[in-house]
Amino acid sequence: MKKKQSKSTVEKKLHIKKVRPEDHLSIVAMGEDKKLEFEVTYAELTPEEEAELATKYSNAFLPIELIVQEFEGKEKAVSFAGHSSILEFIAINPEGVYKWEHIQLIKYKFDNGKMIHVIVALLPEGEKFNRRRGVRIDIDTRMELEQGDNKIEVIVRDLSYCGFSFTKVSEDSLDFTKAFLLNLIDYDPKSEKTYSVGRFAGKVHRQREDENGNMVYGCILAEKHAEYLQKYVAMKQMERISKKTEYKAVQKNSESQFWKEEVVDALNGLKVERNH
Repeated sequence: MKKKQSKSTVEKKLHIKKVRPEDHLSIVAMGEDKKLEFEVTYAELTPEEEAELATKYSNAFLPIELIVQEFEGKEKAVSFAGHSSILEFIAINPEGVYKWEHIQLIKYKFDNGKMIHVIVALLPEGEKFNRRRGVRIDIDTRMELEQGDNKIEVIVRDLSYCGFSFTKVSEDSLDFTKAFLLNLIDYDPKSEKTYSVGRFAGKVHRQREDENGNMVYGCILAEKHAEYLQKYVAMKQMERISKKTEYKAVQKNSESQFWKEEVVDALNGLKVERNH
């Protein structure tokens, strides 16, 4: 009798055709020393459009909404053909996080004139991986943790969309077994003032001693913050890649259009830096 495959084994991979519109989707672009992650949107297709793509790309593709940029007051579809960055695709659903490596991102025009971008996977099945491997940005900024009535000053060293690390500054006690709120602070160069990005629930996950003898605390952040923080982290990456700091705090009701235009600039920056 054939042995039944366990559920845990089945969940280790996800076919790209099983990615759903409600899943959280992103693409990671990697240059020689840069890494950028940005959000994309699933594109709904008619049966005829689905069949047209299946004829061209078999069963290893995923349609996403067209990534565009504004040029001389007009929106123009972006072409990633010949781009020097390595691209990966990530899908997050209730079962976990799945990654497809070495994908192609192709601009496609249907016979009916409609245009989208298509993610074409070298291997149609994405591998499940640990979300804590997400892109991190260096922060090294003094911030505040709130736990009940206590407010603890810390230096946040780095941040990803699922966690951060800090070293303590104040002597106020922190109960490592309980959750806290991180008041995430950023700087607006236009007003030359700091502002609060938001308050995010977290908990200490582990601790270690760094090379200078300081205790570093690694924390995880609540799942409900992941989508918002992913956008924030991507924004900070784009600022640094383009060497611009004029972007203000990410608004929770931001339209994805803004993201796509800025991502194009950042990807172009990756290509320029690699070629010089």
